[in-house]
Amino acid sequence: MAPAADTDQILEHTDDAPGWSVQLLVEKGVKEVPSKYVRYKSLHSDLPVIDDFSVELPVIDYGKMHGANGEEETANFFKAVHEWGFLQIVNHGLTEGLIDRTLDVARSFFLLLVSEKQKYFAPDPDVPVEGYARINNVDGLMDWGDTIMMNGDVPVLNKHKTDFSDWHHLPEKFRDTLVTYARETHTLGLKMMKQLGDAIGMADVEETGGPQGLQLAFNFYPPCPQPDLVLGISAHTDPQTFSFLIQDQPGLHVLNKGRWVLVRPIHDALIVNIGDQLEILSNGKYKSIMHRVRVSSEYKRFIVGSFLRPALDAVIGPDPRLIDVEHPPLYKAIKYADYMGDGIDDGFLEKRIVNKVRIHE
Repeated sequence: MAPAADTDQILEHTDDAPGWSVQLLVEKGVKEVPSKYVRYKSLHSDLPVIDDFSVELPVIDYGKMHGANGEEETANFFKAVHEWGFLQIVNHGLTEGLIDRTLDVARSFFLLLVSEKQKYFAPDPDVPVEGYARINNVDGLMDWGDTIMMNGDVPVLNKHKTDFSDWHHLPEKFRDTLVTYARETHTLGLKMMKQLGDAIGMADVEETGGPQGLQLAFNFYPPCPQPDLVLGISAHTDPQTFSFLIQDQPGLHVLNKGRWVLVRPIHDALIVNIGDQLEILSNGKYKSIMHRVRVSSEYKRFIVGSFLRPALDAVIGPDPRLIDVEHPPLYKAIKYADYMGDGIDDGFLEKRIVNKVRIHE
């Protein structure tokens, strides 16, 4: 079955029905994928895929790491970070039931009527920096999903006070759960990054990279009539410093040893991964890793991403403590706003922006 030639014949843009919404496209009953979503030759599409869980992302008991005999689990944690750049953690210390409640908020948002969701539309649906928009428009091709992106204050944790009262793009009834989730993942992220920094002699991230704020993202991947023709998110690395992800259905692929590995959803687990800014700060000792999302014809999928990131005016470069004659800087310093601007212009595919600031001898 061939892709449809023109989305405009299926979904017209009006004030209360955005032409970019994949959710509305599916609700309109699309039977064939419109051409602008088709990725016959997507990035790394020729690599083998392991979808049967015969190879799995490492799972670390984070609480056990801090117990009386946590040396072995701590060693497993650092092994996962270095060999994968991704891992899942359980027993992470977040409030009981918070992950389920946060996923419920994500589902509830996308169940709102279009007339309600239009209040939260992003100013530019192709640039989902804040508000409700498409997930990606990369190289003129669209990813199969909708998102809402939320920015917290910088820093999120300021004298133990988090104020998200200006989250104008979210219904008030959602805020209590999200403020708690934002605060707790922000605290956990700073703690984990300190452990990673201490292990390589790096200064505290907030000392070299400035106060770390937070972004939250809900992504919704509706069922697709031709899932092999699209991607939910194209292959990319996260441009922020450090990321947490929760998912309710399979779909996330992580690039490891030249193959795409499907990540098994584990109830109440957090998926953790290194962002581009931590790679730069660590002078390459930690690496951000390519990942992508595939979609299904059978089920819808929701994720919540929690991303620690610098202030826009922060200048990020390798930590001076890690630089000497034998270990020269591998990356140029760059203002985070410029880094993100380049990413929006060029896409975060193939580590394009990381490679722009890499010093090539």
